[in-house]
Amino acid sequence: MSGQTISQIVMLLAAVTLAVATYCASYFGRLDAAKQRKETEAAQAAVSTMLSKISENTVALLARSTAAPTDVWNEVEMKNVPPGVTDYLLLLFVADKGRISGKVRIKGSGVVSSFSTTANSKVPLAVPNLWLPKQQHYKIPTVLEYAVTQKTELDATLSIFTQGWIDSAGREPH
Repeated sequence: MSGQTISQIVMLLAAVTLAVATYCASYFGRLDAAKQRKETEAAQAAVSTMLSKISENTVALLARSTAAPTDVWNEVEMKNVPPGVTDYLLLLFVADKGRISGKVRIKGSGVVSSFSTTANSKVPLAVPNLWLPKQQHYKIPTVLEYAVTQKTELDATLSIFTQGWIDSAGREPH
């Protein structure tokens, strides 16, 4: 065999090897790209699912946070103030520990006063009574309603004391 024939055979083998290598690179490159595309799509689907759950939870939390809080009103009949003539009840709010804050009103009244055991344990809070214009007197019996809105100690208890009252003539006959 001549040198030229050997050279041509080597060149032919190199061309075939190059063609096979190019085909293999292309084939395995497509397989790799397809695998990567599937992984990317799966990751995007997982992220999309997670984002939709986060979005749903956020909407639910926003709906709960913007909803008007429902107060739990507790009732106490005020037997130590004269019925029908008490204009204002003077009340002290005392906690056994920590601070308790809340709202207080006379049942049926639209006037709601805020209390705090820090501010109103020594200084009484004047809570207006419910006037009934047609009957020309205050509602009988006098029923106090209060709602606790905040406690610094979860097991703290609230005591409400009558410091006195102001009658319809503006006197404090206590």
